[in-house]
Amino acid sequence: MINHIRTGVILGAAVLVTAIGSALAAPITYTISAQFDSGITAFGTYDFDADLFDILLRNGDEAFSNVNVTTSNGLVFNTVNPSSAGNETFIFFAQSSTAADGDRLFAADLDGVMTSAGGTFSIVAPGYSFLGTRAPSLTNVFRDSNIVSGIVSSDPAAVPIPAAAPLFVGGLLVLMRRCLKF
Repeated sequence: MINHIRTGVILGAAVLVTAIGSALAAPITYTISAQFDSGITAFGTYDFDADLFDILLRNGDEAFSNVNVTTSNGLVFNTVNPSSAGNETFIFFAQSSTAADGDRLFAADLDGVMTSAGGTFSIVAPGYSFLGTRAPSLTNVFRDSNIVSGIVSSDPAAVPIPAAAPLFVGGLLVLMRRCLKF
């Protein structure tokens, strides 16, 4: 009987560890809308994985994905800026992943922290929020237009149910049945 209980406890612990590991949230899709002082507007979406951002020691280039931001003058930003990806309070997108002179850039400084819970944030204006062009030698950015207002928002994130939760409950039921038999 002791062996059965010990085996059940070990299996239960293994399932619990699996459940906790699978409870990390998925990336959250954010929608961005911005108005620039030149009259240009920008609208689009991107995904941000706050849990992955924290795991990767705050390396933003892996935490951002599915970038798709378009301006009213036809610029399309579909990648993270390769020389400075951004973080949980700052987004920095580029048209090209090559970091070459003349690349167009989109930057927005947020008034809050993007987390796995989602949320709505204002874009800080005038701040470090702009459309720009990468300068020669990659040491500077020429600002073409500053953001005067904008918002970044997402639907509230659903609380993830660990994929192994039903297995864990089933294991506990089997363990209880075996304990009651003896």
